[in-house]
Amino acid sequence: GPAGMRVVLQRVTSASVTVDGQLVSSIGPGILALLGISHDDTNVDRDWMANKMLRCRMWPDLKNPEKAWASSVTDNAMEVLVVSQFTLHASLKSGNKPDFHAAMPPAAAEALYDTFLLQCQ
Repeated sequence: GPAGMRVVLQRVTSASVTVDGQLVSSIGPGILALLGISHDDTNVDRDWMANKMLRCRMWPDLKNPEKAWASSVTDNAMEVLVVSQFTLHASLKSGNKPDFHAAMPPAAAEALYDTFLLQCQ
């Protein structure tokens, strides 16, 4: 579909998620990924995106640090923190109130998100 799965990647030295004052998850160096699942995403989209994210070259070469954008989070044995972010599918085409109809409904998105996490291990 036109929406499609979206992910925003941020290189981090550390990241964490806290809900109601409780630490839910935390990582050291690696990637913080904000994942937006669209209503028509499939397991094929999930696998493609997880693979792309883990292989995205965001760090210098391991043997030649002068060579930028040459190694991945996997190459560097770093961590990944994935945060479900339906707001990545917000549309402001009509008016000023965000429309989230392109996002997958919560129950289905949670199932795809959970298996996305398994693909990232």
